[in-house]
Amino acid sequence: MELIAGSSLQDHLSLVKDTNRKMSEDNIWRVLIQLILALRYIHKEKGIAHRDLTANNIMLDDEYRVKITDFGLAKLRNSDCSKMTSVVGTMYYACPEIIQHMKYNEKADVWSLGCVLYHMVALVPPFYTSNILLLAGKICAGEYDHTPLQYYSESIRQIIFECLTVDPSNRPDIVGVAKLCTEQLMLYTDRSCATIQSLKKRLRQSELYYLKQQSQSQSQQQSV
Repeated sequence: MELIAGSSLQDHLSLVKDTNRKMSEDNIWRVLIQLILALRYIHKEKGIAHRDLTANNIMLDDEYRVKITDFGLAKLRNSDCSKMTSVVGTMYYACPEIIQHMKYNEKADVWSLGCVLYHMVALVPPFYTSNILLLAGKICAGEYDHTPLQYYSESIRQIIFECLTVDPSNRPDIVGVAKLCTEQLMLYTDRSCATIQSLKKRLRQSELYYLKQQSQSQSQQQSV
């Protein structure tokens, strides 16, 4: 078990909303790219569907580094993920095929990713009502308010639109989502590499400083 510093994305978005602000597009991209990379890893490398990706299950630290939590409902592909039919996860983020008790796969997480992205943009989930029947109807019809999207780039809008495609056969998998933001992925990778190189340089400088101080101390002792 790992102790995670920071707060949930849900808490962060609530604070942003309560202070009448918006989440900057740059920070949205920082969170989104990390989520895409994480989902690609668990889907393609580990064969796992999370099945409960929500703003509450995404942790952020002060530098917007992301960790996905609560894998209690996750399921391995080799345990017949393609035939999963159980209603799991948080309904506000659940895809139409889960609501309708149909078979589903990892693309359920892609729908949830679209809901999380919309939540960062609009500060509320795309399908949000206290009436359960009305909520289910909106999800299955893919009906959500497009008005908040106008304040963000076409790239953000397109990813939301693609992820919230009702028919799972037309919804991209996580690799398809990654292809929609290739430029941002490259920028994030470049920034990460630059940060790593900077840290390595600072570490090397610290090592050299320590060795210099140690050498001077030894010289002083010998002269005494």
